[in-house]
This record gives sequence, structure tokens and C-alpha cells, in this order.
Amino acid sequence: MKVLGLIFAYMAFLFLILMCVKPLCKIFSKKNRRFNKINLFLLKEHTTIAFLFLTFLLFHILFSFTTTIKTYFGILAVLFVLLSSVAYLFRKRWRKKWLFLHRLFAILALIFSILHIVEVHIYIPFFYENVKKEEAVVESQYELMDSVSGANEEMEDAQESIKNNILLKI
Repeated sequence: MKVLGLIFAYMAFLFLILMCVKPLCKIFSKKNRRFNKINLFLLKEHTTIAFLFLTFLLFHILFSFTTTIKTYFGILAVLFVLLSSVAYLFRKRWRKKWLFLHRLFAILALIFSILHIVEVHIYIPFFYENVKKEEAVVESQYELMDSVSGANEEMEDAQESIKNNILLKI
């Protein structure tokens, strides 16, 4: 489950990068024809790439939701992705404002996605290290409880044998 969530996360991030590269290709296409071809391809396939991105993002959320790690940067990244999608859906009503909002939310989504990746890669090893330590402590506590309960049983057996010896002598 965790591996699938990670694969979907990388795929979603790849498509997010492809969508955010489009404006950069537009700037550089004036100087270099190669960027013009890339820009035309990204312009033509931007909606398809966005749909694939949302699909992989949804699967990443579904497969990663079972983990106990909650990251606020990831939640903010998803929020800005949704706001960017809403700006696209209301493009006819908002006219010229929608493109500015769409790009702003996309840039914020990219920034928070990068922060989310940094947060996860810093937090996850630390988190799992602590979980392993806690599991070791809990396991040692169970072993201690088992040894104490075994000692209690031996003490009860000894008390019963003493009682039986006393009763036999009487």
C-alpha cells in the first residue's frame, strides 16, 4: 500500500511539473524553436496532463491515507490544486481574472508540493525510528509482564505447597 502511494505521488509530481513548465516554455520559445515545439505540445495537452495529475493525486491520497503521518504542506498543496481547478471551471465567468488566479494557485500548489516532499522525507525516517523504539519498549514491557506473571504463578504454587505440607503435618 505504501509503495503504491509513493509511486502515485511521484507520478502526480511529474505531471505537476509538466503543467508548471508550460509558462516557462512560452517565455523561452521566443529565443529557441525547440521550446516552441514543447510549448505547443504542452498547450495542446495541458487539460489531459491536468486530468492525469488529478487522477494520480487522488490515488496517492487514497493509498497514503492509511498512514498515521498527516502533513500540513500536503493538505495545503491539495487545497491549491483544487482552487486552481475551480479557477479553470469558472474561467468564462471570471474572464481575465481566472488565468491570473489559475497560475497563482498552480505556483502555490507547486511550492507546497515541494515543501510536502521535503517534510515527508525528513519526518518519515524520524517517525519510523521512533515507532521502532516504541515497539521495542512495548515488547520489553510485555516480556517483563510475562516474567512477572510467571513469578507470581511460581509464588502461588509455593504457597499452596506450604499450605499442603502444613495441613499434612496436622
